[in-house]
Amino acid sequence: MVRVGTLPMRLLALDYGADLVYVEEIIDHRLLGCSRLVNRRLGTVDFVHKDGSLVFRTCQRERQRVVLQLRKGRGLHRREHGLSQGLLYKGGMGAALITDAPRAVAILKALVANLSIPVTCKIRVLPNLSDTVALAQALESTGIACLAVHGRFKHERPRNPNHNDYIAAVCRAVSLPVLANGGSGDAVRLPLDVEYFRRVTGASGVMLARAAMHNPSIFRREFEDRLESSETLVVKYLKYAITYDNPFPQSKYCIQQLLHDRTESEVYRSTLAAQTWSDLCTLWNLSAWYGEHLAKVERLEAEAEDASQEQQQQPQSEQHAGVKRKAETAAETALAASGPLTKRRLTVDSDTGEVLASFRYLRRLYRPDTSPKMLLHTHCQWRDLPAPEYKTDYIDRLYYSQVTVEGKVYRNLLGDQSKRYAEQGAACICLVHLGLSDGRKDEEQAKPEQQQQQSKQKQQQPVEKQSEVANGKQSEEIVS
Repeated sequence: MVRVGTLPMRLLALDYGADLVYVEEIIDHRLLGCSRLVNRRLGTVDFVHKDGSLVFRTCQRERQRVVLQLRKGRGLHRREHGLSQGLLYKGGMGAALITDAPRAVAILKALVANLSIPVTCKIRVLPNLSDTVALAQALESTGIACLAVHGRFKHERPRNPNHNDYIAAVCRAVSLPVLANGGSGDAVRLPLDVEYFRRVTGASGVMLARAAMHNPSIFRREFEDRLESSETLVVKYLKYAITYDNPFPQSKYCIQQLLHDRTESEVYRSTLAAQTWSDLCTLWNLSAWYGEHLAKVERLEAEAEDASQEQQQQPQSEQHAGVKRKAETAAETALAASGPLTKRRLTVDSDTGEVLASFRYLRRLYRPDTSPKMLLHTHCQWRDLPAPEYKTDYIDRLYYSQVTVEGKVYRNLLGDQSKRYAEQGAACICLVHLGLSDGRKDEEQAKPEQQQQQSKQKQQQPVEKQSEVANGKQSEEIVS
């Protein structure tokens, strides 16, 4: 389902016993405009559109158990969350295809012939039973692995009864596995109802959407006479959403669905009022877990950033003196850019009013218990201001970030290989301009780390000299 079938909810459904989980419907043209990226920080594979938006994210946990749900569009290249069924129909997608069987058959045949993974299909029943059976048989001839059948007509809504007899007729007419759909809130209210719905329709399995959206424990095989509490579900969902960096508005919407039967409660109203992950974690008693999560993320990013910078500063070959000099110059520039940020280093664009600076954020120079972004967010909370808005552009393999606070833009002119560090740099610029601490360690705290780095460099020098001497001896032997 749109805005619901993302990674956190899919993992929650798998936790409670779902065999397969479906991705929210994606227009084929939008997926074609994506790049496949391996996200090592999250342990996921991401499909990111050229406009920068995340279209699909998956992980090893759901491998072989996730169904990528595509809609074939005709002349429709953009899709927004919450796309109406009417627009899907006008675009030649969804229910429009069940009245154009030849085109649907052609699409499925092309997919089956060109893909090495199983292809499935989902349809709604037609008003005429014989037409529904004929359509199902035509789709079976394409070689698809499974057919899901929703038991309502195109114009019918969830309040209308499901036509279980139509699904049963399809099951008798075809030999491939059929999934019965449309029983949420009608035949299926508890986990034990799932098997009843399957038997009534004669299907091989059951597909659930609304029932799963409201309570994923509908899939569980034990304690079938009751559902999991909404409190437990929200806590589990929140942890997945934060761990896998799910968009905040989308996650908040899913939590509202988990609380669908408590819309008049105080916790529901507080959830609606929440503006940040911190707000939600405080509301659901996850503040300690959230703090540990942020500390872990900061630590991993600091380690990755330090490793990346060390690799950058090492020339690939000692024979290329020019490359070495260039690396030394870049290191000196980076060191200057990472020096303490003061108001003297800030400039204000006379045309736009933006506050500008060239600054590199190095995690090791800042206190481990906080970060500039956290300090800026806390400042805005204390003053009842809207949360800071970050915007980041990816140019020539570097991230350039800016942050907007109270309508004023603070821009970092220096790019960074880490998107999060680029945002931290922008937050530093804002904090310094406002006369606030950016969380940088004082000189006494930084000295031990600098001394450790100097000692490492001294330890490396003898090794380098020994290699130079060895190379010299080898050259003498060759000459002699």
